[in-house]
Amino acid sequence: MSISNDKNRTYFKIIGISLVVIILWILLASVDAGPAGIGILVSVLAFIDVISGKFNGSEKVVWVIILLISVIIGIIGITVKEIFPINSKFELLVGLISIIFGISYFLIGKNKKLK
Repeated sequence: MSISNDKNRTYFKIIGISLVVIILWILLASVDAGPAGIGILVSVLAFIDVISGKFNGSEKVVWVIILLISVIIGIIGITVKEIFPINSKFELLVGLISIIFGISYFLIGKNKKLK
């Protein structure tokens, strides 16, 4: 019975994450987010993994703060792009920073997650 519950929980987690990704992708595409949108999407996926994982000490808090900063940088980039007609270099820079913060979790933080 425990195996069945774990299997159902895994399916619900996959379906839930898929719905979050699809809804977020549609919202970001509707505002023409560009590279910042990809950074936000990667950061949200990493954020979901951090929240559902177990870490030593305060590592979880550190990763939550880093990923929230990444999402905020992406949102600022999208907002500034919508308000002021800016060049693509700023948009690329903000998107790249947001993407790097999100990917840094998958390269560094995921290995420190407790099994």
